[in-house]
Amino acid sequence: MNKYVEHIEELLYLHDCVIVPGFGGFICDYTSASINEKTGTIVPPSKKVVFNKHLKQNDGLLIDWIARKEQIDYEKAQRRLALFCEEIKVRLNQKQSESFRSTVDSTFSSNPRTTTSCRT
Repeated sequence: MNKYVEHIEELLYLHDCVIVPGFGGFICDYTSASINEKTGTIVPPSKKVVFNKHLKQNDGLLIDWIARKEQIDYEKAQRRLALFCEEIKVRLNQKQSESFRSTVDSTFSSNPRTTTSCRT
């Protein structure tokens, strides 16, 4: 798995929103635990992750995380992330997909509205 995917997944455990500058943002949507009154089944709390292609403005969270984790300066982290984003865009334009499998069980395709589930 790509190290930038891992960084995004790690941040999704800590934050409700992770923006990948120039690409889009991942937003967590929480659902409380519930009980199905008819069956008596208890449904545990869950978290879904949605992708919004319009959230592209850099808030610094992901790049700062990459810089600290990889022990590089902010500008270098920004350049590396930009290259990763370009790679992903090329793959999506070629109708390929990118999977986030460990914490986020999702597949990104060229579909602009991707809803995914996230294991909590």
